Amino acid sequence: MLRLLSLTSVPPYVEEPSRAMPAEPEALDAEALELLTLQARARESRSWETSRDRIRAEVGHLRTVVKSPHARRTAAAIERELNALDRRLAGDA
Repeated sequence: MLRLLSLTSVPPYVEEPSRAMPAEPEALDAEALELLTLQARARESRSWETSRDRIRAEVGHLRTVVKSPHARRTAAAIERELNALDRRLAGDA
């Protein structure tokens, strides 16, 4: 079965070339699209986890070497924001 991008976008895909966008390649089937989506989400998740861990390490380092109460409060706020973002991103998965 062909899966072509529709000329009118309603429906988004059609099987008849006469109702499809000219010179457009055939769309991916739903299974292939789902697999690519899952792979992209996994890459994004790994990237976030690496970045989050680096930021946490740097904030932890600053907390040990900088004794200013203001800097410590700011570091704690950054950690809270990282935790909140981590929860939001986990909810998007």
